[in-house]
Amino acid sequence: MLSRHHYLFKRIVGPVPNDQQLPLVEGSDKTGLPFADGPVPTEKAWFKSGKLWFILKFLILSSACVVTLFHGQSIIGYATSAYHALLPDYKVHQGDCNQFAAPEAPEFVAKPPMGKLLTDKTKPTCSSSKSGHQCELTTDADVTTYWQTADGAPLPDLGGNLHGHWVAIDLGQDLKVHSLAMTPREDAKEGGAVSKHVVQISTDGNNWQDVAYGTWFSDTAVKYATFEPRVARHVRLVALESTNNAKFVAISDLSVFVVDSIPAPVTNGGTWGITLNFPLVPVGAFVNPITGNVVTFSSYRHDGFQKDHLPATTLTATWEHGNKGMTDTRIESTNHDMFCPGMSFNESGHMIITGGSTNSKTSIYDPVKNEWSSGDDLKIGRGYQGQTLVPNGKTFLIGGSWAGDGLHNKIGEIYDHVNNKWEKSEDWKSTDIEMKSDPDPNRWDFHVWLFGWKQDSIFHAGPAATMHWITTNNPRKISAAGTREDGSFSDGDAVCGVTSMYDAEKGLILTAGGAPQYHFWADRWRGISDPRRKPATNNAFILELKDPGVNATVTKTDQMNLKRVFANAVTLPNGETLVIGGQERGEPFWEDDWHTVPEIFSPKAPNGQKWRNAAPHSTPRVYHSFALLLPDATVLVGGSGLGRAETNHFDAQIYYPPYLLQDGKFAPRPRIKSVTKNTVKVGETLTFTTTTAIDDGNSASLVRYSGVTHSLNNDQRRIELQPKKTSMADFTYTAKIPADRGVALPGYWMLFVFTNGVPSESQSVQILA
Repeated sequence: MLSRHHYLFKRIVGPVPNDQQLPLVEGSDKTGLPFADGPVPTEKAWFKSGKLWFILKFLILSSACVVTLFHGQSIIGYATSAYHALLPDYKVHQGDCNQFAAPEAPEFVAKPPMGKLLTDKTKPTCSSSKSGHQCELTTDADVTTYWQTADGAPLPDLGGNLHGHWVAIDLGQDLKVHSLAMTPREDAKEGGAVSKHVVQISTDGNNWQDVAYGTWFSDTAVKYATFEPRVARHVRLVALESTNNAKFVAISDLSVFVVDSIPAPVTNGGTWGITLNFPLVPVGAFVNPITGNVVTFSSYRHDGFQKDHLPATTLTATWEHGNKGMTDTRIESTNHDMFCPGMSFNESGHMIITGGSTNSKTSIYDPVKNEWSSGDDLKIGRGYQGQTLVPNGKTFLIGGSWAGDGLHNKIGEIYDHVNNKWEKSEDWKSTDIEMKSDPDPNRWDFHVWLFGWKQDSIFHAGPAATMHWITTNNPRKISAAGTREDGSFSDGDAVCGVTSMYDAEKGLILTAGGAPQYHFWADRWRGISDPRRKPATNNAFILELKDPGVNATVTKTDQMNLKRVFANAVTLPNGETLVIGGQERGEPFWEDDWHTVPEIFSPKAPNGQKWRNAAPHSTPRVYHSFALLLPDATVLVGGSGLGRAETNHFDAQIYYPPYLLQDGKFAPRPRIKSVTKNTVKVGETLTFTTTTAIDDGNSASLVRYSGVTHSLNNDQRRIELQPKKTSMADFTYTAKIPADRGVALPGYWMLFVFTNGVPSESQSVQILA
C-alpha cells in the first residue's frame, strides 16, 4: 500500500526539473556536503542523479521499519518524522525570489505539520458510501483506492446552516490533535475532490467545534488543515463543495496529526482561533475598506512563481469575513504578475499595486466594484520597491532593483491618479536611500520604509541606517534626516525589519528588527560563525517626526526578546504593536529557526517591560508571510513560502489580542451604533453614538486600512482620538480629526471605541484631503 505522503520525499530529494537548481545541504566546512545557497557545481552532478535519493530512501525507510517493529507505530508516521529530520539540512537556493522557477508539474505541495501522523487504529464513518468505495478506504494509506459518496446522496444537514458530505474519524481516545491531511483520488480531474470545506473536532462525537475552514486548490496534491493543538477524540471533514461542481465527493486518504503537549496559556498574551485554508500561498494581502473582505494574492501560480513569466497573470483569493470559503480568481485583464510588488492604498480606497514579476505594470483594485484595471506603466521597471500615498493624493515609489534594468537607478516616480500618469524625477535618486551592508549591491534598495508626512513630504525611515526627507513639491529633493542612533547605540541597515506608526499625531514610529543582509547563507563555504554572516537584530527604536527637513528624534527603546527578520508588525487600535513570526538567520524559503512566540510592544509600559510575549503559534511565518489588522480588532496572520515545497503554507490564522479577553474568556464589547458622517475632511469633527459609555482615556482611535507583502506595510498608522460626550440622553461623542493631511493621511480608516480597555468592532471612516 502506498500513501501519497511518499510524494514529499520525491519532491525534496528526487530528480529536479531542468529549470531548477537543487540547493545543497549544510555540512562541516570543506567536508561532507557543502553549504547551501549556490548553484550545484558540476563535480556534484551525482547529487542531482537518483543515486543519492536511492541511498537516502533506503536509509530512511529501513530505519522506519526497524523502529516500527519495536514501537508499533505505522511506517508512514516514522517516514514523515524522518522527512522532517532532513529539512534542517536543506538550506535555500541562491538569490531571492527570482532564483526558483516553478515547474509546470508536479505541484509544489504544502509542508506537513510537525507531529505524529496517525494512519492506523482509526475508525472512519461517512455520510454515505458508493458500492466498492466504502468508508474504510479513507484510512487505508493507499492512494490507489478511494471513498466516494453514494450516487444521488443528498447533502446532509449538520445544523447551524451547515450542509455537506462528511467523513469522521474516531481516534479511540482523547488526543492532542494538530492537523488533518486529505489526499484527493488520483484521477481528481474528473471532479469530486474536496474544495470548500470545514474541519471540526469533538470529544464526544456529538458536539462539534470548527477549527479550520476554507477552499483547497483543485489539484491532486495532499491538502492540510493545520490548527493550534486541541484535545479531541473525533475529527470530521465536511465537504461543502467539490471540484467541477460534482454532485459527489471522493477522498483517497485521510490522516490525522497529533502532538504530545499543548502550550500553556500566556498571561496577557492573547489566543489563537480558527485556521483559514487558502487555494494559494498568500504572499500579499490587503483588506477591502468597503466590504471588510481580505484579498490575497500569490503569483501566476498558486504554489510557485517564475520571474517575467508569460502570460502575465495573478491568482487572487478573497475571504469574505464570516464565510467559510474563498473566492479564487485569476486576474488576466491587467497583464500583470503582481508577485513581489509595491503596494499602497489611495484616498478613494483603491489598492495600487506596481511592478514585481511584471516589472513595469500598474494594477488598480476597485473596492466597490471588486474589479481590477490597468494604470499607466511605470517609467522604470522595478520590484521590491517602497511605495506610499503622498498627502496630496498622489502615490510615490522609489527603489526596487529586484526587477527591471538598471541597478542603482531606480529613481523615484510619482503617480497622478486623476490623469493616470507616472512621472519620474532624477531629483529622487535611489542611491540616496540605499543600504550598504549587504554584499550584493542588487539588494541595496529593497523594501523601503516610507511615511507620507506634513507639507506633502515623505519620511524615509529605513531600512538603510541613514534616514531621509523626500520633498515632492518643488524643489524636489532628498535630504538626510539623521540615523537610527541613540547615543553610542546605532541600528545599522535593517532589511525586512518592521515599522509601526502607532501615534501619528505625535509623529511616533516604532522600528524593530531586520538584518544587515538579505541572505544569511550568502556563501556556502563559510562556517556558521564566519563574521561575514549577519543575523537579524532585536534592536528597537522610537522615531519622532518633526517638521520636514528637521532630523527625527531617535530614542532607543527596550530590545525585542527575539532577533527577527522577515517578521510582520501590526499596529493595534489600543496603541500597542504586535510583532509576529520571523527568524534570526534570515534566508528566503528556509524556516528552520523560525520564531514561534510573537511579541507585543506597549509604548506606555515602564522601561524594561515594553515587550511581552504573546501566545505561541505552531505554523512558521517567515519569508512571504503577512499579518493584517481586521475590522473586528482581530489579526489575520498567514502565508510563508511559495519557493520550496517544504516552506509553502497555504493558510492563515486568526489571532485574538489580549484586549479581547477577560479571565480567559471573550470580554463583553462595546458597539458603535452609528456614525453621523462616514466621510470627513481633515480638521472636521466626527460624531458617533455607542451602546455604552466609553473609557475616559484612550477611548477611541482610528487605524488606517493597509496592505502588506514582504514584511512591508507603509499604509498602517494610528490616530488616538480625544472624544467628548455631547448628549446626556445617549452615548453620543464627538472627536476632531487632525487638521494636517500629513498626519491624517487621506483614505479609509477603522474607527474603534473602548470600554474597560476592550475595543469595539470598527466602523469605516473615509478622510479626505
